[in-house]
Amino acid sequence: MTGGPRSEIVDALVNAMMNGDLAGLEVVDQAGGFTAEERAQADALFAAQLEASAPYRRRGLEAWEVLLDGRTFDHAATWDELFDGLSNEAIERLGTNLYDSMHDAMRVEYDRRFGRPNLDGAGDV
Repeated sequence: MTGGPRSEIVDALVNAMMNGDLAGLEVVDQAGGFTAEERAQADALFAAQLEASAPYRRRGLEAWEVLLDGRTFDHAATWDELFDGLSNEAIERLGTNLYDSMHDAMRVEYDRRFGRPNLDGAGDV
């Protein structure tokens, strides 16, 4: 093979690692596999994406911590149970710098209860 790593192969490998998109690996199979150089480039891109997304993932975990507020449940808690009784401080934290990193269903429940927050300048790290 000449011309260096094939971008479509590297992209398919990275998507498989990041998103579990195994169906996307069909392009790799059709191309006859991947080279060591393509695998190394995919690994480097994967590592860079993980590093770049670390603050977002940390804020997502923080949103869950705010929502749980030290409470434990002996059953699968409902959104009502999780959101009931949140302090004004917790509501404000969820609606500002944590809103963009909340799980989709968490964000829907937040919006239903408190309205969609104005995010101008919010979420900056």
